Amino acid sequence: MAGGYSHSPKDIQALAQELADLRREVAALRSSTPARNTTISGGAGLTVKDGGRFTVVDPGGTVIAEFGALPQIPPRAPGQPQVGWILRRDNGEWAGYCFTNVEGGVQSWNWVDRSRNVVLADDAFSGVGLARPYIPIPVVPNSLSAGQTTTSVSYTDLWRSKMIRQHPKLRVTLTYDTTDGSTTGDVRVTLDGTAVGTVENATNGPVVSTQTIDITAIGSHMTSHDLTVQARRTAGTGSVRVLVHGLWGIQS
Repeated sequence: MAGGYSHSPKDIQALAQELADLRREVAALRSSTPARNTTISGGAGLTVKDGGRFTVVDPGGTVIAEFGALPQIPPRAPGQPQVGWILRRDNGEWAGYCFTNVEGGVQSWNWVDRSRNVVLADDAFSGVGLARPYIPIPVVPNSLSAGQTTTSVSYTDLWRSKMIRQHPKLRVTLTYDTTDGSTTGDVRVTLDGTAVGTVENATNGPVVSTQTIDITAIGSHMTSHDLTVQARRTAGTGSVRVLVHGLWGIQS
C-alpha cells in the first residue's frame, strides 16, 4: 500500500466495532431520562459555573427558584453576568431575591410582598444591618418627674402593654428612684400577671437598668400577652417613680 502502511481486515473490523459502540453510547445519552433521586456524596459536590443556572420548576411549569446566572437582570458590571438567586411563590410571584438592581451596584438580599415591595432587606451600601423595615426608636422624657408614681405598699401597674411573643428574650430598659431618702421600693416586670426577670430595688437616686429576660416558657410563638411594669413602696412616706425607656423582643 502507498506510503508503506497496511491494514489487515482485523484492524478495520476493530475500528468499525469501536464506531458502532460509540454510536450506541451517543444514542443512549440522547435518549436518557432526566436524573431522578440523585445523591451527591463526598467530593466537591455539584458546581454550576460559566453562566450556568440551576432552576426549580413545579409540575405545572412554573419556575419556583433560580440560582446562578440571571440574564434578565442588569449585569453586575459591564460585560459580567449577574449571578444571584430568585425565589418565587407557587403562582410565579416573586418572594425574594439576591442581586443588584442597577449595573455596577452592590448586591443585597430582599424579601418582598406580592406586589414586589421590599418588606425585609439588608443594607447593601454600608454592609451593616437592615435596610427594611424601618424600626421605631423609643423616646421618653428626661426627668423622672414625668414618670408614673405610686405610694402603694402593694404592687401597682404603672406601665402596661399588649405584646405578641415573637422572640425568645425580652430586653427592658427602665429608670427609677424614690422621692426622698427615707423611701425605698421595688420595681418589676410581669407577663400575664407573673413576675419575670429581676426585682429592682429603688432608692433616692435615679438608676438606669437594662434587663434581658428569657420568655421562652411564656406561651408559644405569636401568642398575645399582657405586659406590665409594676412598683411598690417598701419603706418611708414618699413615692416610687418609674420611666420606661423601651421594650424590645430580641434573639438569644
